[in-house]
Amino acid sequence: MKAVNSDVGLTHSRRNRRQKIGAATVAVLTALLALSPAASASASDWGGYANPTSCSGLSLVKEAPVYSNSGTYVGLLQIKWSSGCPGNYARFQSSAGAAQTVALSIQSQVGWKNKAGADEANASTVWTRIIQLNNSSDTVCAYLDATYYGYGKASKAICA
Repeated sequence: MKAVNSDVGLTHSRRNRRQKIGAATVAVLTALLALSPAASASASDWGGYANPTSCSGLSLVKEAPVYSNSGTYVGLLQIKWSSGCPGNYARFQSSAGAAQTVALSIQSQVGWKNKAGADEANASTVWTRIIQLNNSSDTVCAYLDATYYGYGKASKAICA
């Protein structure tokens, strides 16, 4: 008994055309995924009370360069202030492309909603939600742990 072939009625050129269309579709989808922007400040965020992208008056308080354990400069860790949604947040800007993983947090010893963080994958810009301080003189600290393909791990902590 002969096996049933679903392509029996198709000519050779029609089968080739279907294969080429399928391959082109896969190539287009792969390119679109590669060009899509890296995720930042998403559902993996925790703490804080406001998203800095919704607030005005964003200014830099302190920043520090970040180096991987291999000695490669990979970006900047920042503590920023929002006057529109009063409080501080942490921001990491990678200069070495998207980091494989980023764990970023900001913390204060006092204040309402005094801790916030973000855990992201394949991201080059990551920020936390805004935390509120009791007094403008309260100390806040930002903490970063990141991993990179080819560069290793990077960790940094700054306080202001």
